[in-house]
Amino acid sequence: MAYLFCDSYKLGLNIVAIQKICSEQNLKLTVVTKAVCSRPDIVQFLIQNAVHSIADTNISNFEQNLFAPVSKILLRMKITDIPFVTGCEHPVSYIYVSDSGILTALQEESFVPSVILPIEVGDHRDGIELNELSHILKQYKRLPIAGVSANFSCLSHRLPDKQSLEILVHAGEEYEQITGRKAIVSAGGSVLWDYIRYGYLPEQITDVRLGEAVFLGYDSVRDRALPGLRQDVWYLLAETVETRLIERLFKKQIQRCVLDFGSLAAPEVHLQKCNPDVMFCGQTFDFTVVEISETEQSPGNLLFLGVDYTVLSYSSLNPYIQKMDLAW
Repeated sequence: MAYLFCDSYKLGLNIVAIQKICSEQNLKLTVVTKAVCSRPDIVQFLIQNAVHSIADTNISNFEQNLFAPVSKILLRMKITDIPFVTGCEHPVSYIYVSDSGILTALQEESFVPSVILPIEVGDHRDGIELNELSHILKQYKRLPIAGVSANFSCLSHRLPDKQSLEILVHAGEEYEQITGRKAIVSAGGSVLWDYIRYGYLPEQITDVRLGEAVFLGYDSVRDRALPGLRQDVWYLLAETVETRLIERLFKKQIQRCVLDFGSLAAPEVHLQKCNPDVMFCGQTFDFTVVEISETEQSPGNLLFLGVDYTVLSYSSLNPYIQKMDLAW
C-alpha cells in the first residue's frame, strides 16, 4: 500500500516561521487545511503549534474536528450547507458568502455564524464587486456580517498588486463606514508570502489565509520555493508490486518497477524524484511504472517520492493511500 507521510518536525518549522512573521506584522494566521481534508491529527498538530484558526471548503471535513478548540472557517458556502451551519451543533465560526441567494436564505434562519463577504479583486473566481458592497451591507444588515476578504491567484493566476490590495482595503473601509464596526479584512493565497514577510501588506488587512505555504513552503503560481520555509515536508511512499530486470545499451541492467498508485492518487507530472536514478515511464489510473538504474528495488520495498500541492490534495482524498498519523 502507498503511504502519505508528513515530516512533522519540518511542518513545525514552517508553522513557527510563519507564525512569527505574522505576529510581527500584527496579522492573524488562518491555516487552510483543505489539501489534507482537515485531518484530525494534522489539526491537532496545528493547535499544538498555536494555530487558532483553520479553513476548509468542505463542511463535512469539520465534522471530524467538531470539538477541536480552533476557529473553523468555511470558505465555500453552498445553499445545501445551510442546515449544517445553522443547526444546533454550529460546527463553524465563519462562513464566506458572496451569493445573494444564499444571503437571502440565511436571513430566514434563527442562528447564523459570522459572515465574511468575499470581494472581487481580479481573480474572477468569486466575490462581490466593490460597487455592490454598500447595497449588500444595507440589504442584509440583519445578518452577522463581520468583514470582507479576497482571494489572490486561485483561478486567473493574476498576482496581487497595489490596485487589487487597495480594492480590498476600500471594501473594509466601506464596511466600517456603513456598519460602524471594526472590519475583519482577510487576504488569502500563498502568493502573498513576500508581502507578508517584508511587511508590504496594507495595515488595514487583519488576517491572512495560507495553505500551500504552510504545508509545502511553496508558491505554485510562481513555481518557486518560498524563502525561509521548508519544501520537503511531505512524501509519498510507494510500494513495489512488480520488478523486472531490463538490459540496456552497453549491457547496463536497470530495474523496471510497477508501483501501487496511479494518476488518480498522484499524477506523475506533479511528483518529485528523491532519487536521481529514478525515471518515470508512465501511469495508468492504478499503477505507476518507473525505471531505476542503480538502486536495488524488489517487491515490498518502498520508494520515496516528493509531492506538490496537487499530489498532497489527491493523495489526501484517495481512500487507497494510507495516511500515516503524525507522531510528535
